[in-house]
Amino acid sequence: MNFPLSRRPAYRAIADVIRERIDQCELTGGDRLPTERELVEEFGVARMTVRNALDVLQSEGLIERRRGRNGGTF
Repeated sequence: MNFPLSRRPAYRAIADVIRERIDQCELTGGDRLPTERELVEEFGVARMTVRNALDVLQSEGLIERRRGRNGGTF
């Protein structure tokens, strides 16, 4: 059953958009995703909302997050 977008949590909607980009090969394995700050600006949400979306994608094995000098979200 589909719910109106306004009734879905924003982090789920963002995760769906990024997942769709991966599925459509706009993002491929090894590509660096936009930074959290860039995603905040793109979607107009709080940083925690973006982090929650990335947590969902990481738990699904779709992205990898690395810390450190060469870190990022891939």
